[in-house]
Amino acid sequence: MKYLFFLLVLFNIVFYLWETGVGRSTKQEDRPPSTDSVERIVLARELPKPPAQSPEPRVASEDAAKSQQTPLPEQAAAEPTKPLAGQQPTEPPAQPQTQEPAPPPVEQTPACYRLGPYTISRQAQAALRKLGAGAGKAVMVKKPVEVEKGYLILYPAADSLKTAQANRKMLAQKGLKNVWVIDKGESRYAISLGAFGNKEQAGEALGRFLAQGIQAELKPRLGMADRWWLEAPGEPGRAALETVAGLSATQADQPAVKVCD
Repeated sequence: MKYLFFLLVLFNIVFYLWETGVGRSTKQEDRPPSTDSVERIVLARELPKPPAQSPEPRVASEDAAKSQQTPLPEQAAAEPTKPLAGQQPTEPPAQPQTQEPAPPPVEQTPACYRLGPYTISRQAQAALRKLGAGAGKAVMVKKPVEVEKGYLILYPAADSLKTAQANRKMLAQKGLKNVWVIDKGESRYAISLGAFGNKEQAGEALGRFLAQGIQAELKPRLGMADRWWLEAPGEPGRAALETVAGLSATQADQPAVKVCD
């Protein structure tokens, strides 16, 4: 046991000396330093001499430098002046904008004028002959229009057919036999008391019904009928048509000059 202890101690001493390198040679081989990561220093005398430059490029470069430093008059006028330190920048005064006046509206002259209407074609033909050379391009035009073809005297319309039939029975008891109930149109369930060709006859009949205590109303009977016009182009045509209209002032149904639609 005692020898074993001394062997272990001796072994530890030898191992320690081996690890610490006691007794090794301290000389190390001189190795040249690695040039892979070290930048080589180049002296100024080792640099290659630049080729001699002619004086003309130098003058050009100096002129370019001066042109960059000294602005041209046009550039100085275009560039805004920089404010000094502690000074508020001033904006250039706004230039007054001159607004051109709008052109006056051009009045368009109607291309066509019309004289009429005439009830029968013979009246329009006579007026066309009166125009003569004043409106050489005047023409006679026929168009259907809605006109009054007569007059009706109606008893007011009822709410239903049953009420309208009761009103008809009441009128028959007052002596009105030739009456009938209107079953369609704008005057539905009204009772027609009579139809007349002109307004004078219809007005006289309306007075008689009102005198009997019968509610009645006068209504024109409308329908489509042909009417004739004279059409002439331009201002000369309008003047000629107005002249013809003045000559027809004695007619009951006075024709008038209007713009063509």
